[in-house]
Amino acid sequence: MKIMAPGQRIDMGELTRRLSLAGYTRSSTVMEPGEFAVRGGILDLFSPGRQTPVRLDFFGDTIESIKSFDIETQRSLKPVAKVVLMPVSEVAFGEPAIALFRRRYVELFGGATGDDPLYEAVSAGRRFQGQEHWLPFYHEKLETLFDYVPGVKISFDHGAEDVVKARFEQIGEHYEARVEGLESKTFGAEPYKPVPPEQLFLDATSWAGSLRDHSIVRLSAFEQAEGPQVRSMQARKGKTFALERQNPDVNVFDAVVDHIRALQIGKRRVIVVSWTPGARERLSHLLTEHGLRDIRKVESYDEALALPGDVTALGVLGIEEGFETPTLAVIGKPPASPSAISSSTPTTASAGSRV
Repeated sequence: MKIMAPGQRIDMGELTRRLSLAGYTRSSTVMEPGEFAVRGGILDLFSPGRQTPVRLDFFGDTIESIKSFDIETQRSLKPVAKVVLMPVSEVAFGEPAIALFRRRYVELFGGATGDDPLYEAVSAGRRFQGQEHWLPFYHEKLETLFDYVPGVKISFDHGAEDVVKARFEQIGEHYEARVEGLESKTFGAEPYKPVPPEQLFLDATSWAGSLRDHSIVRLSAFEQAEGPQVRSMQARKGKTFALERQNPDVNVFDAVVDHIRALQIGKRRVIVVSWTPGARERLSHLLTEHGLRDIRKVESYDEALALPGDVTALGVLGIEEGFETPTLAVIGKPPASPSAISSSTPTTASAGSRV
């Protein structure tokens, strides 16, 4: 990753070399992410993650200006303060990477590579669709997410262990199917030569080993007895306001405000959450109109805890259901009906046991 900004000095030849090593393709006109084009002292490039490509105007070795431009008209648009140059792929490019790929490919699959389109494309320095499937051949060592976040606390949702186990089984089944298909050609295509799973993925043993270096929190939807390593949140599903929504003589917002007041009288901290800041803003006005006072917008759970107990916190959180514990009540708004928040009969959801 490299950051470029106006006024920065960089040799254009060196920059184009870096672009090639990062997987960018040189073209006459930039139309897609991962492409770049050079015309005199102007370099166009489309970095992954950007909505529009950018045009770098050089004066000698200095970037004089950076502007976004329209793909269809190729006309420059507004100035850009800086550009983050992101790699196009996890695959490494350049002569060292090609040499490493060729050596490891031959070691695993043998030297019969004359009619192998993947081997030929990589050897020629060309992109090959799906070449990320052979990612271990391009790098001395593959890293995992654990290498980037050492020591962090990890939480697992209920049922996560079953999902992990199923994923390991699926990886193994796909590999075996690929191995069995090596002897046959499908519709004239060359057989897919699979990389052993342990080279491309964590296996069960390495997964367990990686977790040993971290503090683990496992969440369960089922109540369990308190113990040295078990903490019960005593959570239950919150109020749904389903009956109030069905009653034409009841205003749901009045019911929500009454419920919030009852919760606060019962010494529960109340957090009302919406899916977006805009929805939170509208909800704030509506609750105020229906008599709720002392509302504060919060950006984190710690901010909500710091408020006095009789103040209602308004946050942004993507949960579909609200929930209640002996000390906390979270009232959530599901995303399925965002327009309902501005109507006279909104939908206020109830929830499970996760914040």
